[in-house]
Amino acid sequence: MDFESAIEWMFVMQEAGGAFGEIFFQTITFLGDQEFYLLLFPLLFWCIDTRLGSRVAVAYLLSTILNVGLKELFDQPRPFEINPAVGLIEEYGQGMPSNHAQATTIIFGILAHHLQKKWGWVLAILIPFLVGFSRIYLGVHFPSQVFVGWGIAIVLLFIYITFIDQLDQWITQRSLTQHVIFATSLAAIILLALGFNGDIVAATAVLWAMWCGVALLFALDVPFRVEGTAMQKVGRFILGAIIVFAIFAGLSAIFPDEGEPLYAVLRFVRYGLVGLFVTLAGPWLFAKIGLG
Repeated sequence: MDFESAIEWMFVMQEAGGAFGEIFFQTITFLGDQEFYLLLFPLLFWCIDTRLGSRVAVAYLLSTILNVGLKELFDQPRPFEINPAVGLIEEYGQGMPSNHAQATTIIFGILAHHLQKKWGWVLAILIPFLVGFSRIYLGVHFPSQVFVGWGIAIVLLFIYITFIDQLDQWITQRSLTQHVIFATSLAAIILLALGFNGDIVAATAVLWAMWCGVALLFALDVPFRVEGTAMQKVGRFILGAIIVFAIFAGLSAIFPDEGEPLYAVLRFVRYGLVGLFVTLAGPWLFAKIGLG
């Protein structure tokens, strides 16, 4: 199907769905938004399983870095760039492949793998399908871009399931210094290879900060445990989420915009601080005030 034919079908779907369809799929697509992951990763890390939260976050960040690199390689337009009337929400960047489709597939696939429940795998199929379809319905991705996003994620999920035990063993055998050197070297390689695109800088900063933060959390033996009462978990999540969004939104308001001096450096700082709070400062704070 060519781009023009795909856009015609998008108009047909949008007309059939009406106002309800637009609201429904705008809600569904949030499950692939950056803001959703700013809630999901801390929830996993602080309240459910620290190691699982680390695994999911690192997998998502590496997947995102790959996705942005492939977007620049393929350099495909989005539907609303060809016909603005089809776009029901605002997006930026190239279209191929869909990161919403890719990210939800890898994240919910990993969660289902560790959950080992049939309903977990049902959600791991249903959620990426709905999110991917929402991207087509809202006019921000062509079907081929969603399909490729799903396909890449399935390959990445297979790699994760195959090698996660060996990777865990390698990680536990490394010292704090080795972890910091590895994370710093990886971040430098990514930035030098892929450039200082805003999305690359953001994902690399969080990846570096979370890797170092988790290593420090265990090396310093911070007395934080995810176990606790329901009230403790609710309290730490609400307090932590407020601080995360204060860092995220507050620094965004005062730091320079894209194209201005020091944009890439301060964007790295902003996202790095979010990663360090989630993995190190937050757990330390919760332990100090009796929430962890």
